[in-house]
Amino acid sequence: MMLRPAITRQGTLFHQSLRKLFSSRDTDKTPIKHVIITGASGGIGRAIASRFASEGARCTLIGRTESKLQTSLRGLSALRDHQIVVGDVGKEAFWKDLAKKMKEDKDHCCIINISSLLGVKSGRGSSVYAASKAGVLGFTRALAAEAGPAGVRVNAVVPGYIETEMTSGMEPALFESTKNAIPLQRFGTAEEVADAAFFLAANQYANNCTLNLDGGLSAV
Repeated sequence: MMLRPAITRQGTLFHQSLRKLFSSRDTDKTPIKHVIITGASGGIGRAIASRFASEGARCTLIGRTESKLQTSLRGLSALRDHQIVVGDVGKEAFWKDLAKKMKEDKDHCCIINISSLLGVKSGRGSSVYAASKAGVLGFTRALAAEAGPAGVRVNAVVPGYIETEMTSGMEPALFESTKNAIPLQRFGTAEEVADAAFFLAANQYANNCTLNLDGGLSAV
């Protein structure tokens, strides 16, 4: 099957597209039918999309840069019709629409947030980033309790140092010292983060799970 990407830009069409995401039902037996990935133009988001697409899920990739989203789209399995949405998912209306549609959906739904090791372990020069990622974990816990009765599960993956664009710019000396501090003596891969996300999506009893994926760095 050929990919037929639909491109929706920020604004009215952006939110119309969101509403349409839940308007149709798949009729096959694929356990995970439809996945919406925000930040899908980056290394981890791209890997998560690829992992779910390989399992037969239809993917909607959301990001701010159309060219990068197109690159992510081309790397997906062609088992389903995938879609990209160009827009700002930080807007409150997006999350309100998403939460409402998920609660209305009769199938089990889940939200997987990507936090960071810096949200639970201190690091110099990262106070703002660390605070935002700690907030993601608090948001995950609160929403897991609030949305659970409606059948919506909420979990989080907490990656440590992962081989992405963000870490590729590290100074060689800092890279080596950081790697040596990790008990497994290496950085993780985006694909390993994607595997963790898939586990949390597939396990129907996983709710308020915080899955550390840091090679053991949080233990030292």
